[in-house]
Amino acid sequence: MRKLRPATVVQILSYPPPVRRLKKDIAIVLLSLAVAAVSACFFLGYIQQEKEMETQDIYGLLPGRPLSVLAINQPASFARLFLKSEKGRKLVQRWIPDCFLEMMRWNHDLQFVLFSFHPEGVVCYVKATRKRAHELERQTLRACFPAYEPQEGTLYNLKFRYYADAGSRFLGCYQHEGLWVASYSKRLLEKVARKQLLPEERYGEEVPVPFSLIRRFDPNATANLLTPSEGWDIEIARQDTVLWRYTQPWIYADLFPGEGSICGFCSFPYHLLNDSICRSLGDSIASRIERILPSLDVTPQASQDNAELYFTFCSPL
Repeated sequence: MRKLRPATVVQILSYPPPVRRLKKDIAIVLLSLAVAAVSACFFLGYIQQEKEMETQDIYGLLPGRPLSVLAINQPASFARLFLKSEKGRKLVQRWIPDCFLEMMRWNHDLQFVLFSFHPEGVVCYVKATRKRAHELERQTLRACFPAYEPQEGTLYNLKFRYYADAGSRFLGCYQHEGLWVASYSKRLLEKVARKQLLPEERYGEEVPVPFSLIRRFDPNATANLLTPSEGWDIEIARQDTVLWRYTQPWIYADLFPGEGSICGFCSFPYHLLNDSICRSLGDSIASRIERILPSLDVTPQASQDNAELYFTFCSPL
């Protein structure tokens, strides 16, 4: 048996046992994973918070209380859903001008488009850099309005461009701070620009849409619809003669495609436990949707828990 030198013996005795070394390595790996997980959660939380702040800032620009708001999270999918059939095209053209539909249809990189509907007209808001805004105008608006070159003007130190449409109408637009805004209504467009440039005006009046409600939107839905509950008259008479009425100021729905159809999901707070009343409420809402949009043939499905009524409404396109 070969004798070990003293230095070699010391080296061998100084080595940690295998199990101890393994535990140390595992602890280091777990600590590294924990640090990485905390960092990732912090980063993702920061990104989500930034996105929420951007969204809130856009809603804060609305020029007054809207008739309804349509937030489109997947613009290209939304355009394909409605433009693939004549029924869907006619339905959406009642609310959204053709130039905006074509913009969403052909620019697949658009991540978020918001429409606010007002008595004076429609305002379109698109998250876009200055370069991307010029590309959108060159690729879409010039194709939609080829007869004349756009006219330019300056207001509040912003450059506005106006595209001539049929019937002596002009579509105005501008880009500022990562947002491209367009509307046929000069008054609405200028009011949005003024709010964007003067934050004290943005927050100096009542917020058109409550942020607490915006947070309930499903960002994974194709689109989110928000409309005032006024005029919907959502109420149900119970067998005990007590009248249940929806008293919240807003109604919202998450929109998503079905098999050859468009579907909406929404929920209502309630204190009713009768399944028949739940179905009656669904039928009542479906009939009101068909009254507003006669081309739809709406089929409601309902479910409930201890606090909410959940409805899914679908109609073929």
